[in-house]
Amino acid sequence: MLIANLVIGMSANTTRLQKGMTRSQRLVKGLVRGLGAVLAVQGFIKIAKDTEAFNSAMTKSLSIMSGVNEKIRRDMKATAQDVAFNTQFSAAQAAESYFFLASAGLSAEQSLAALPRVAEFAQAGNFDMALATDLLTDAQSALGLTVDDTAENMENMTRVSDVLAKANTQANATIQQFSEALTQKAGVALRNLGKDIEEGVAVLAVFADQGLKGAEAGTALNIVFRDLEQSATKNAGAFDAAGVAVFDAQGEMRNMADIVEDLEGALAGASDEQRTLTLAALGFPAKSQAFIKALLGSSDAIRDYEATLRDAAGTTKDISDKMLTPWQKAMNKMGAAIGKLMDVFLAPLINVLAEVIGWIADFIKFIADAAAKVRDFLFATGDSAAIDKATDAMNENKKATQEWGDALSDTTGEIEKEVSAVDKMIAALNEERDKFGLSSRELSIRSARLAEATEEELAMIRGIHNEIEALKLAEEQTKKNSERLREQAEEAREFASAFRSLTGPSGQLTAGGALTVVHQIQRSTMPVPRGRDTGKQTVAELERQTRLLRNIERQIQQRPQVAVL
Repeated sequence: MLIANLVIGMSANTTRLQKGMTRSQRLVKGLVRGLGAVLAVQGFIKIAKDTEAFNSAMTKSLSIMSGVNEKIRRDMKATAQDVAFNTQFSAAQAAESYFFLASAGLSAEQSLAALPRVAEFAQAGNFDMALATDLLTDAQSALGLTVDDTAENMENMTRVSDVLAKANTQANATIQQFSEALTQKAGVALRNLGKDIEEGVAVLAVFADQGLKGAEAGTALNIVFRDLEQSATKNAGAFDAAGVAVFDAQGEMRNMADIVEDLEGALAGASDEQRTLTLAALGFPAKSQAFIKALLGSSDAIRDYEATLRDAAGTTKDISDKMLTPWQKAMNKMGAAIGKLMDVFLAPLINVLAEVIGWIADFIKFIADAAAKVRDFLFATGDSAAIDKATDAMNENKKATQEWGDALSDTTGEIEKEVSAVDKMIAALNEERDKFGLSSRELSIRSARLAEATEEELAMIRGIHNEIEALKLAEEQTKKNSERLREQAEEAREFASAFRSLTGPSGQLTAGGALTVVHQIQRSTMPVPRGRDTGKQTVAELERQTRLLRNIERQIQQRPQVAVL
């Protein structure tokens, strides 16, 4: 039964596959017939525009980069197309970002490595590539993390991106607001004090939770760092007396969570007025007092934020991947793939057509110049010098026309070569399509054959099953027959024993014994086996003895006074 179920399941799945393929083929054919004519022209024009937009953006970006060889050019182009395949941004937008990266001071090699990270950062922050480039590179630069080594620079950029993205998920501020805070003095302050991005953004997160965000938060953090440093230096005694340590034994500023905790201890239980007086005694100006008070009571929050931000690796990619629905991802990939394919087909042809258009423009200019000269000739007063000039001009135009015709002929040849190359590519694609179609037909034929073979196997399995059931019945019948034969043999033995007990010493049956045997036989309900009984000999013997005993009974009844033999 297991084999039968397996075969039936294979048959059903194969049939469903075949039906699904048939429906898909009909659907595709219907879509092609219904939409192909309408969309063909519009689609071609859009693709041509997208291709040209991509090439234009690449040209502009590469124009401000130095040291770009052909390999780097191809790699940058391929990377921009890959970005379009994996994000919501087009290839042209990705190519344009190279311009912003180069403007931020990155080399061609660094820009090539940074582009995928900038695209993920832009998608995670839900802003465009231009803004993403500015926010990320400016924050990295403010923190002093922009370096010449490409690998190290890429590692630093990824770290900055992940910390900003993680802060966005933890505190009440956006990626853009945290980035703007760093670029607005906070990043420089952190760099000057030797503090890292995780500690600085942890303090900015506390500010954000209290409504202080963006550039304003960056300015506030810079003021806090500045006044902590200056006040602790000028009023070291007051700080010691209050139990507030700003610097460690090596003269480096302590972690902000520890400094804020010391201030919390020094101001514990104090009224608002006492807090203001104490902070003033420590040397804090009124402006910085407001920002320091905003941090009081948040020392544990700063530690928690910092610990979370130090585990931010991979956050940008995780958020970026979740920003699009499966349908959006699929459509972006489809559009990027078509754009990349059309770039292979159309870019060479567009370049040649651009050259042709240039020649046509030159020809129109030539006609205009010739017309102007003829006009001058017509307005001349018959001066032979004017006629000679006009004749010379016509000869020059004739020569220019011949040169233009030769150039146009050469260009036409180039177009024919490009068209021939495109035809070859299309032929190759058609061949692949035909192979796929052949594979589909082979799969359908094999599916049909498998279905036929499956029916034959099912019939064979059903026959085997019936034979097994018949054998089981025969086995049961054989067991019953064997049991009956054993019972009959036992009865025969009992009958023979009883018969011997009724004979005399001479071995002959007495009259009384004979009557007893006859009566026992008459009372016996044991059926005599008939038909297909394997104990035929035993049954025949029993029948013979029965007939003999009945004869004896009749004789006894006829002679009731018979003597004992």
